[in-house]
Amino acid sequence: MDLPDKAIANLILNLPDNVSVSDFFLRMRIGRDPIASDLMRRMTETEAKNGFGRFLDIARVEPVTIEKQGQAIVVVLPVEEYQRLKEVDKKVTSSDAANHGKRLQR
Repeated sequence: MDLPDKAIANLILNLPDNVSVSDFFLRMRIGRDPIASDLMRRMTETEAKNGFGRFLDIARVEPVTIEKQGQAIVVVLPVEEYQRLKEVDKKVTSSDAANHGKRLQR
């Protein structure tokens, strides 16, 4: 994606909260819309294997679904997103346990 410097600067100044500046430039480098939050990228197992470096570049920025024979077999996502999801799960699990305990006390 070739944009004039002024246009890039304007995009960076108006990035959505969920897109960091480094993600913006990495998305531009791999040919993705730098600010879109569109559907998850999909790759075949062969594409991921044969283009492993590119696969890693994409997976550092956004989740990637790997498919084998047309079926999703795994999702690879940035470590920050994985950690965020673990925290959410921990909060939900502890909340569920607390609510379950309250029901048992009644």
